[in-house]
Amino acid sequence: MRESARTRQDRIAETVRERGVARITDLAGELGVSVVTVRRDVEDLARRGEVRRGHGVARSLRPVPEEAPVGGDAVAMVVPESNTYLTEAVQGAREAAAKAGLRLALHITAGDGGSERDAVRQAVDAGARGLLLSPHWRTRAEAEADHSWLAALDVPAVLVERRPARSGGIYSLDCVRTDHAYGVHLALGHLVGLGHRRIVLAARDDSPTARVIRAEFAEQTAARGLAEGCPTILSSSTAGPDPRVADPRAADLVEAVGESGATAVLIHSDMDALMLVQR
Repeated sequence: MRESARTRQDRIAETVRERGVARITDLAGELGVSVVTVRRDVEDLARRGEVRRGHGVARSLRPVPEEAPVGGDAVAMVVPESNTYLTEAVQGAREAAAKAGLRLALHITAGDGGSERDAVRQAVDAGARGLLLSPHWRTRAEAEADHSWLAALDVPAVLVERRPARSGGIYSLDCVRTDHAYGVHLALGHLVGLGHRRIVLAARDDSPTARVIRAEFAEQTAARGLAEGCPTILSSSTAGPDPRVADPRAADLVEAVGESGATAVLIHSDMDALMLVQR
């Protein structure tokens, strides 16, 4: 007998509370229903204030309870709520922790200043043996402001998708990060190989990833002798360090392409690319 929608939604809500974040496709497979059904259930749960919707995921409204297995072995992972691309990293960290006999306690932080510090304090107070951290760091100033308390941590910590500046006091802190510079190299190599010589970069400017992509695009197009024909604009009017207000550097993509005579566009992030394609 097929379970009722409310029973299924209760199971989804409980799963999300336990994991902190769950992919819609994973939930559909586990429940034996379609992705469309789970997406509709998550929308209902979000309207009732039981979960938070994300791009392809459902998120808990509170940190995962710090109930560690026997021995109290738990590692805390602190990630910002807006970065859906970290979902795969969270899942990978959870699987790696399980293989090591540890439990991953996920903390999802809002964009307010100091939220990561509060989450870390809660995790350490609850007995976390180690930390995986992805601070917001929309600007270099925000990253530098975190140096003092990060340097003072008395448990092992690894930065995820973040790398402090070489001149910073926490440059020695362990970190793991996608090679975005190489990604720009591959993208440009592909486009240039197709014959493109005028390429627009429409990129965000409110994260460490965004800053690496913008810097590498400028450096690599210059190295190829293409800098003059490869301008950079913001991918949306709210892609600046303060996403609450329109950034004056944002330009209309169609106008930028027309003015530069560009024949290709490299867009960051995926969501901005999808929105621009739809428009």
